[in-house]
Amino acid sequence: MILTQFMKSACECVGLSLRRLLCKKLELQKFENLSGDTISPHSLQHIDECLSEELFSCPDKSICVNNIGSYTCSCNAGFFMLPERCTDIDECSSEASFTCPDNSTCVNGQGSYTCTCDAGFFKKGNICADIDECSSEATLTCPDNSTCVNSQGSYQCTCDAGFFKDESICTDIDECSSEATLTCSDNSTCVNTQGSYKCTCDAGFFKDGSNCTDIDECSSEATLTCPDNSTCVNSQGSYKCTCDAGFFKDESICTDIDECSSEATLTCPDNSTCVNRQGSYYCTCDAGFFKDEIICTDIDECSSEATFICPDNSKCVNSQGSYNCTCDAGFFNDGSICTDIDECSSEATFACPDNSTCVNSQGSYNCTCDAGYFKDKSICTAAAMLPTSNYTLVCGEVSCPEHSECRISDGNPAKCFCNSGYSKIGHVCEDINECLDPNQYECPNNSFCKNTAGNYKCVCSAGFLDLGSRCEGG
Repeated sequence: MILTQFMKSACECVGLSLRRLLCKKLELQKFENLSGDTISPHSLQHIDECLSEELFSCPDKSICVNNIGSYTCSCNAGFFMLPERCTDIDECSSEASFTCPDNSTCVNGQGSYTCTCDAGFFKKGNICADIDECSSEATLTCPDNSTCVNSQGSYQCTCDAGFFKDESICTDIDECSSEATLTCSDNSTCVNTQGSYKCTCDAGFFKDGSNCTDIDECSSEATLTCPDNSTCVNSQGSYKCTCDAGFFKDESICTDIDECSSEATLTCPDNSTCVNRQGSYYCTCDAGFFKDEIICTDIDECSSEATFICPDNSKCVNSQGSYNCTCDAGFFNDGSICTDIDECSSEATFACPDNSTCVNSQGSYNCTCDAGYFKDKSICTAAAMLPTSNYTLVCGEVSCPEHSECRISDGNPAKCFCNSGYSKIGHVCEDINECLDPNQYECPNNSFCKNTAGNYKCVCSAGFLDLGSRCEGG
């Protein structure tokens, strides 16, 4: 249908061109066609321009919408009309125009939008769920010695205990470098380890709960190596070997101190001898001395016949630490015996009166009046001077030699007889040495015979005690 000019003026154009008119208000009830015929508006036939692309022209992203007597171009959802084109609506620019779940981002598209889960989230139905990156090694990049800690939409790497963040790695904390970070007990050493540390008891200590207790090495031979003649002395964490008294440290051994080699190290009394022994010394009284508390006192050997041996005809003379045997008067030392001095052999060694003869005796001599003379005090008087009638000698007028006595028997003249234990030798009485003849003495066991003047006695041997009639070991 071709509209007349009249019809054009009677319509309100709302389309894009004169070809696309929408007559919203018809003021005419009827109008003529080109032939001059009068027609009713209701007799017009409606044309759907949207059925043929030749009949409508719409911009991209729009659709043709047929109307009575015309059509319109309606922009697709997500677009809005600008002159001669449909422009995309950015729904993401306003929260009122999009609905995305939490943890997602609105991404505008041509004519619409999408909700993209944020990094660290994944699409799970209508929501964005957190990705637990820590559940898979493929999704995390934590350095060694760290722990993955999941968070909403991400994760973080936390250095393990004992490590600190050093740029992109976790570095071991050396707890031993600072007293503030370690709690080691006394007598222990901090040993750093990866991510921690340990307390090692020092040498000489052992772990006792949380403490380090001293090892008493001296309590067990298995833990000490002290040389002989030393004593183990325990100390904190160790021990030492102290040489015993009387020993000195000689490199790795304890050597005996010879106290006797230096007067500075010994305290022996006079008349004693130092005798060294292992670790000490002792003082032995010299021969002839005995220990009297702290001193050595001279033994008076002469005070007991058991402690000296002198030959016959001698006497014991004590001296410091010993004794001497001095021959009695009338004897001389002849090697190991005392031999009688024959005073009569030299006029220089005897003095006899006239008319007498020197008669030697053991240890002395006697002067015997010659025949026809008698002893008158210190001289020899001639017998012819005595009365001759009825004259009988009496003992009071007779001079008898030593160790003899005068006797008168059966009216005979007075006569001298040697005492018991003596025998007549010439004009003198000499001692009989009974000890020379076993038949003349009798002594008990463990004793010996010792001759005495006119007799003998039994002396217990050294080491035996005189118990009267017997000698017993002391």
